[in-house]
Amino acid sequence: MIQDAEGTIWLGTEKGLFRSSENGGELAFSSVDIGLRANESKYVYELYEDRRGAVWVGTANSLARISGDNRVTVFHNEDDAVFFQEMLEDGAGNFWVGSYKKGLFKFTVDENDAPKIVKQFAAAPNSELEDVDAIEESSGGKLWIGGSNGLYEFEPAANKLLRYTRTSGLNYYRFQTLFEDRAGNLWLGFSVQGFGRIRSGRFEFFGDEQNVPTGGVSNLFFDRENRLWIALRQGGVLRIDDAEADTLDFVNYTEANGLSSNRTLSLTQDRQGFIYVGTDREYKSPESADARNQTAQTSRQSTSARISLGGLRRGRHALVRHDGRFSQIRSDI
Repeated sequence: MIQDAEGTIWLGTEKGLFRSSENGGELAFSSVDIGLRANESKYVYELYEDRRGAVWVGTANSLARISGDNRVTVFHNEDDAVFFQEMLEDGAGNFWVGSYKKGLFKFTVDENDAPKIVKQFAAAPNSELEDVDAIEESSGGKLWIGGSNGLYEFEPAANKLLRYTRTSGLNYYRFQTLFEDRAGNLWLGFSVQGFGRIRSGRFEFFGDEQNVPTGGVSNLFFDRENRLWIALRQGGVLRIDDAEADTLDFVNYTEANGLSSNRTLSLTQDRQGFIYVGTDREYKSPESADARNQTAQTSRQSTSARISLGGLRRGRHALVRHDGRFSQIRSDI
């Protein structure tokens, strides 16, 4: 789930790609054709907006780019499924795509042509870097790569790959998401439990001892106020107002606060400042008429198709808006 520079919200689901439009003051979603072949899965694993405003869509076998004029160009993989599940355009304009079991790819970004593979990195049999679950560029121009076998620091020009594991101080090394904040700290979301921060070269882990709810992290997101939001696989959503603090204080939002499910998958913020949360269940409307009337005034449409993030494929997903509280939404897809 992303919001592009024009304010459109894009949802990647098991049923394909959807984008938002305003309809009578409410947000409606419509399906988008990205040129997949007839026998291809529509499941969307990743969405990304590049600096030219094009939206990239990763599926199991294809990588599509939707230009600002809505023109679609597609790279079709002819071999076994690749699962394009992570993307990043670096400061030099290189476009990187992470895959499942096929390593890291560098693609062309020619707006007048379909994406093409420039180079494939670390995809040899038994390579350490097979699954690329997260990519983030450091302020120094290096790439941080989170995979199934550790955290990697990659220098593309020198093709140099440095691996960090438990012996380097990491508690876990199966990563779901990475994010470098304004201060240059690297945040790490683990797929098993908790999250971490690398600050001034030192790794810090936040888990059971800090009362972080059980379960892995699906998504890390900094809003425009520089607050850190963390989507958890079992424990709802965390909000950290001061991510620079030595001791992190957080607010934990769960079903008790209006979330449709404690299994949250994705986060984004719209231009009005609202935070959107993708979960794995359709929201159940409250019983009272007053609450239903309130819903009609503040609702945002959801999808019963699953919002894709990190290969979570069970349950039904909802889109929930946070505007001081979590507003329920209805499903029409």
